[in-house]
This record gives sequence, structure tokens and C-alpha cells, in this order.
Amino acid sequence: MRNRDRIGERGVFEKGSRSAGGKIKMLCRRARRSKPKGEKNAMEISVGMKKTVEQLVTAELCTKHIDPNAPGVLSTPSMIAVMEGACARAVAPALEQGVTTVGTAVNIRHLAPTVEGQSITCEAELIEVDRRRLTFSVVVTNDKGVKIGEGTHERFLFYPKK
Repeated sequence: MRNRDRIGERGVFEKGSRSAGGKIKMLCRRARRSKPKGEKNAMEISVGMKKTVEQLVTAELCTKHIDPNAPGVLSTPSMIAVMEGACARAVAPALEQGVTTVGTAVNIRHLAPTVEGQSITCEAELIEVDRRRLTFSVVVTNDKGVKIGEGTHERFLFYPKK
């Protein structure tokens, strides 16, 4: 089976594009057609790409918006949203115009509460590249240095139809 058969009609891998260092070069057929001859259209996504995101815990991110009687602490879905955003931003600079990533799997643990008014820091690191699948390690701490969440998140490169 050829590499391009494994990823579909929207993209092509260069032969031997996967390396031990996790670097990958992907060519988008649409991009090849639209760029002048001789211009490089390969994007490079490599293991080790990182992004750190800080977020203030507001009422909208707390459990109170679901249940008014609940304590004002960071909800798990809100923490996951911050994690996904950090992962997307980690690889965004390496993506060609029009290419994006979409989340496909989340495997996290919410370890400790964080109250409204505190800030959180999410660190995302790309740990694996397998064709179009990107796997990230994510850790979230609060402003007191307590680890409140950790896990992995998977995203896929996505080429929207024109």
C-alpha cells in the first residue's frame, strides 16, 4: 500500500517522511496547484513542539453555570477546552494556510479543584506524530503550583474542502 493511499485524496506524504525524530513533511495537493513553481509547500510538524497557555478561572468556566448550587470551581469540560486550545496552538505556526487540526480523543484526569478567580497554566507538548494523527501530553497547574489535570489529547490534521 502506498503512503498516499493511507491518508486519502486530500494529502500526500513524501516518501520516507516519517523519521525517528518525529518530523513529518506533508504536501497538500491543493497547495501545490496554487503555489508558483519552485516554491516549497511542505509544512514541518515535529515532536517536541510546545505551547503554554494561561487562563483566569471565571464564572463561565465554573460548575455554577451548570448548577447554581454547585461550588464555584473549574469544571472538567472547561479544563479540557483549555487543554485542546493549547494543543491546537502548539502546532498552528507550522500549518499552511487553510489547514487546521481537529480534536479526536481526550484522555485526562481532573486531579484537584481550582476556585473562581485563580489562574491556571496549561502546558501542551507534541509527543507523537503518526501520519495525520498528532498526540499531545498536557498538564494543567493552578497559580498555587498544584497540578490540577494531566493526560493526553489526540488531534488530526484537517484539510477543509473548498
